Amino acid sequence: TGQIYFAKNHNRRAAPASLTKIMTAVIAVENSSLDDVVTVDSRSASVSMGSIIDLRKGEKITLGELLTAALVASANDSTVAIACHVGGSHARFITMMNAKAAALGLSNTRFANTNGYHDPNHYTTAYDLARLSRYALGHPKINELVQTREATVHWLEPPDREEKIKNSNRLL
Repeated sequence: TGQIYFAKNHNRRAAPASLTKIMTAVIAVENSSLDDVVTVDSRSASVSMGSIIDLRKGEKITLGELLTAALVASANDSTVAIACHVGGSHARFITMMNAKAAALGLSNTRFANTNGYHDPNHYTTAYDLARLSRYALGHPKINELVQTREATVHWLEPPDREEKIKNSNRLL
């Protein structure tokens, strides 16, 4: 229902870390087709911190497969590829994320990247994150993926490449 039953420090700013990917997913599903073919650019291929699916420049993969990697395995390189495809650039995608946050009334939230890397200008609150999560779960594909324990990501080029991924969320 969105009704608050208890709150403590709910408007204290904190780093959202990988929960940033919730907004990345919202922007992707609302502004593109999951069937879109994404050609991996050099920026996406250069991401090497944290969880990745080892994207390589020139590979082709659908937006839906990238979203699966982002939400099931928390793949940081996939979020950059999503941003570059959907937004035309990483910076433009971040602008889209912040505009959506404002439209949703998330007044204590600001995004500086797509994956949650630490940045002093990248923050949210428990209250804003709860509101964003509630909104995101209204998208059937996002709802499905955050419940997925394991999946296999398939590339279009090279056609024989696939990667088995697992969700690290112990609640599942």
